[in-house]
Amino acid sequence: MRLTSSQATALLRRHGLSSTRLARQTVASLASMGGPATAKMIHASLRRVPCDLATIHRILSKGERKGLLRALHLKGKSRWYELAAAGPHHHHLYCVRCRRVKRFLFCAIGRFEQAALREHGFEVESHSVELFGVCRACRNLRRNDK
Repeated sequence: MRLTSSQATALLRRHGLSSTRLARQTVASLASMGGPATAKMIHASLRRVPCDLATIHRILSKGERKGLLRALHLKGKSRWYELAAAGPHHHHLYCVRCRRVKRFLFCAIGRFEQAALREHGFEVESHSVELFGVCRACRNLRRNDK
């Protein structure tokens, strides 16, 4: 998804965030990546823009606190971010070899949520599922190496 500067401004303001040039470019860069990204990935995409990685981290943290962004806690130390309103409900597939992240639209958690309510009186407000494994491309590379 591509965001214009005015769309990024509106999105930031709607979430009570400052619409600085760097904040607009950070949000637009993340949106254009089409999926979750780390602060380092976003920083690299903004290589023509004078900024430091710490500033990108601050923008992403504020965006998460204000509900504009959702942080994913995948393997490793890096947090991955995506726009909170990034399309339909989805989960993530994380390749432990190439570290690519893909959206996965299938969700069967509803039955677990119903059981949690029925058996424990626990009403689920949200959930997050990340599956870790090896993607098709990496599996094919491994087969070809044998």
